[in-house]
Amino acid sequence: GRGCHQSPGGMRRPCDSIPSRREAIMPPNKEGCRRGMALFLVMILFITHATLFSTCDAFQITSSPSLLQQKSAIVRTFGQQSNDNNNNNNKGCRRIYFDISINNEPIGRLLFRLSPDNPLPLHTENICKLCASAKTSIDPAATYVGCAFDYGRDYIESAGNYRWSHVLKGKGRNAIGVPTDILREEEGVAVPSHSCFGGSYYGSPFVSAQEEDGSDESAGVCLTVPMSGPGRGSTRLAIVRVGESPSAWKERLLLNSAIIGVLEDGLDALRVMARQSSGPPVVAASGVLLEDEMKEGEEVERD
Repeated sequence: GRGCHQSPGGMRRPCDSIPSRREAIMPPNKEGCRRGMALFLVMILFITHATLFSTCDAFQITSSPSLLQQKSAIVRTFGQQSNDNNNNNNKGCRRIYFDISINNEPIGRLLFRLSPDNPLPLHTENICKLCASAKTSIDPAATYVGCAFDYGRDYIESAGNYRWSHVLKGKGRNAIGVPTDILREEEGVAVPSHSCFGGSYYGSPFVSAQEEDGSDESAGVCLTVPMSGPGRGSTRLAIVRVGESPSAWKERLLLNSAIIGVLEDGLDALRVMARQSSGPPVVAASGVLLEDEMKEGEEVERD
């Protein structure tokens, strides 16, 4: 037949120069074909995923508030004026409270009024949300409820080493941003500093803090957060008895910390905390009070 020749044994075989029908259909390099097909499929999958992610990002951008809008919401919430408005406005000024118990026995409530000028808006927001347990549905540790104040000779007034302050470390889980990240104020937020005994403290000046309170009940007790050292930018806060401290202490107690509020009510409970030695004071409950609702005696619960 055509393309064949007679072998010496009398049998016929295909000519080497003419491929069979199967060889003409299938490529000679099958492995290369498979690799090409696999690469083609990978490219299709990559293009599909890229299209999906682009669609999701576009939806998120159009459906979520911008960073500027979020910052403005924070400013409005805590009475801090926007960068375009330098007028002092105390509307929305908040109070926070801690109900204290010792050995499961209630001793009273500590009520603090936050500084109207809000010198540290992010720190203040974080403490408010921790007091209100606003994020516990997501992170059960983002709260002050159940936390104990530091306890020992340094925190007992009659022990001789009393530091005129009571420290609440919290659980180390912030209620804004990444829970374990150190809080830093937004760029452009100037935190006031005050020179004192060769160092500095921050936030509201102590004299202004006393004037803001307008009563003797607080006895110059300040609510502070650390600006350096352990607990900076986290859940740690301190209740500092500046007014009642010896003259050698006073504002020295505030060094490397920032005043964000003053005690408005609860000095008797604070003195019980300082003068007992039966156990650590514990936050049995905490919360946030709004200025307008304080007048009506209503408590605001944040979920």
